[in-house]
Amino acid sequence: MPKTVLVVDDDATVQKAISRILTNAGFEVESSPFLATALGSALGGQYDLMTLDINMPGISGVDVAKVYKSKEVKTPIVIVSGMVDQ
Repeated sequence: MPKTVLVVDDDATVQKAISRILTNAGFEVESSPFLATALGSALGGQYDLMTLDINMPGISGVDVAKVYKSKEVKTPIVIVSGMVDQ
């Protein structure tokens, strides 16, 4: 059974790119542009890995990672940024 990854990013291009890379690597991928819609499932430990955008409307991926750590959620989190320094 493949590992399941949750990809959360409000930029559709970034979300699709990460999802494609992970799918090609053999993972089952669920994605969402909205963090709130995925929080309940993620807190329940449904995913083997989560990727979170660092800068999302309302809350950052870093803030979410801190909440998960405080609740002792064991799912690894990768914080992703599409920001480019000009």
